Amino acid sequence: AVISCFSRLLIDPNRGEDDPTLIMKISDGAIIPRNYPMSTEEADFRLTQEGYPAGLTDPSRFNPLAANITYMPEDYRSSRVQSWFGSVQRELWDGMLIDLAYVGNRADGLLYFANLNQARPNNAAGTIPLQQRRPIPEFADITYSYNGGKSDYHAFQGKLQWRVGAGFNVLSSLTLSRARDNGAGSLENPNGDSPAPQDFYNIDAEWGLSGYHQPYNSTTSVVADLPFGRGRKWGSSMPAVLDAIIGGWQIAGINTVTAGERVTLRYVPTAAQQVSGIQQDFRGANGYRPNVQGTVVVKDWTVQNYLNRDAVIIPTDPSQPFGNASRNSIAAPMFWGVDFQASKRFALWASSQLELRVEAFNLLNRSNFRAPNGNRSSVAFGTITATYDPRIVQVAAKFSF
Repeated sequence: AVISCFSRLLIDPNRGEDDPTLIMKISDGAIIPRNYPMSTEEADFRLTQEGYPAGLTDPSRFNPLAANITYMPEDYRSSRVQSWFGSVQRELWDGMLIDLAYVGNRADGLLYFANLNQARPNNAAGTIPLQQRRPIPEFADITYSYNGGKSDYHAFQGKLQWRVGAGFNVLSSLTLSRARDNGAGSLENPNGDSPAPQDFYNIDAEWGLSGYHQPYNSTTSVVADLPFGRGRKWGSSMPAVLDAIIGGWQIAGINTVTAGERVTLRYVPTAAQQVSGIQQDFRGANGYRPNVQGTVVVKDWTVQNYLNRDAVIIPTDPSQPFGNASRNSIAAPMFWGVDFQASKRFALWASSQLELRVEAFNLLNRSNFRAPNGNRSSVAFGTITATYDPRIVQVAAKFSF
């Protein structure tokens, strides 16, 4: 497939009965594949009956130095995924159950992107043009889509369930895990991670923690019927008005503690350091990583200074543009949140009832920080500028009949 660049495809929604044809505009480079630059006349409105512009696929107009080329091997296949688990359950005593499990999976032959025509690094002086350093100098970048991705996951999962009578339930779950791969999924590459390698000729260096690696996740939920009101332990004979106010309430809470988001350290190379002209990571753009020396996360960090600038060093030698930083080697601050709910049902007439609910998310209004800026070339490197949601309180009513 030969693709030069992309843009938008516009469909006119105002189609009448007399002209039911689709109208599309090919502009700003066009969304359809082509192998040569389009003129202003060609990049205009066209009826579908007119077809594609003349010469769109004319080989004589193909320029391998200007085209965006994608190569997919003839033997490309569907990925293979293996999953396995083992668990044991035991009732410790009446109402208390424990569940311990091991969960694992492995994937091979995942879709992977790279630049098949990646240039070799420059000389120390940085004087060799990019095109002269390519293995196929007659072509520019070649997006390589192949079965080069792999991943694995191993986890211990523990669960404790405790029921005390009919009005008190506790469910606590803990997961300790490790997730690894050699690239992110396409368009699923947060915080500097990438679906393409730093260096196509050293894929082994990409094997590391996944962008979704979460070494621990602890979640505990409690649901309890308050023992006040008619039919409850205390106040079973209280007046109807008082029971409507304080009786029959149920409360619930969820406590969540997880590891922070993963961050891949990056930097923006100079022209002399570049080994590719691809800019979009989903097309195989190289993700340049800096060198790391010492401890990166500041011990007594602040949102203005989470990462140690002195420990993250941008390569300056054009002949060595690839740093030693691993993928997803940095963890953002941990997440801790408490959610709360109080609810009550009011019996009305016949089988109808009204349920009132008050819910508070992040009840303690704790500041849970997102990932820091991991781009060493940015003046904002090491700063944290976003948080998860603050406390949110909402009230809901549901009428059933």
